[in-house]
Amino acid sequence: MTNKPQDMITDWQARISLNQKAHWVCLDRLEKMHFVIGLSTIILSTLAGTTLLVGTGDAMVRVAAGSVGLLAAVLSGIQTFYNYARRSGMHRAASTQLSQLKQQIEALDKLPPRYLKTQTEILLHIDERLMRIEETSPAMDKVMREIRGKSQSSDVLVKKMKERK
Repeated sequence: MTNKPQDMITDWQARISLNQKAHWVCLDRLEKMHFVIGLSTIILSTLAGTTLLVGTGDAMVRVAAGSVGLLAAVLSGIQTFYNYARRSGMHRAASTQLSQLKQQIEALDKLPPRYLKTQTEILLHIDERLMRIEETSPAMDKVMREIRGKSQSSDVLVKKMKERK
């Protein structure tokens, strides 16, 4: 970490931006999984229940309906175990906290540099708060690597485009 207030603010803004992107990617993925598995469970259990309620003399149809019902139960268990809705809520909460902190940092960024130097207590509080948010946020290492990889590849593309001009 640097000692210059302006450099710290720039660093915080970059960290918050990266973290917010990662939280929204995780949130989106978890909500999609929750929806897909939940909808699949509903459709499969309804299909199995209806088939068994209507009743049929064909043993193969009963076995198929039982298998579909079993699959629905497994999907329901997976959804309960992984708790996609709660986990997506945790990412949403972390992103909201980061957004609030970002607004405070943007307000600091507008201050004249001479005034900012006297605000060490505020700077330390912001740094502690950012570290606490990062520590208590759900893990998202894989997504962070993906985002960093994409930003690096886009930087390479931009450099190549500039070289061609």
